[in-house]
Amino acid sequence: MLDQWHLSEKTLVYFTSDQGAHIEEISINGEVHGGYNGIYKGGKSTNWEGGIRVPGLFRWPGAVKPNTLIDEPTSNMDIFPTVIKLAGASLPKDRYEIS
Repeated sequence: MLDQWHLSEKTLVYFTSDQGAHIEEISINGEVHGGYNGIYKGGKSTNWEGGIRVPGLFRWPGAVKPNTLIDEPTSNMDIFPTVIKLAGASLPKDRYEIS
């Protein structure tokens, strides 16, 4: 769609997840399916690394070079204030900003 509307070269695309994989999920048929969080302990609904670490993929031509690796931790709570700042807008006055 971005290509169709000629927006690919000026749009930030950020793909991420909300939590780690389920470490034990039971289907409606009673089948047990487990997720995989690599070397990290725990999973979805836990506070261990496997429950809170998720990958994030960025595509932003002209701002983020392809194959760039950023290993600084972030939070999905960072998305809103970051997008507001990139848009040149102001945060709503009824929100608190932690600096």
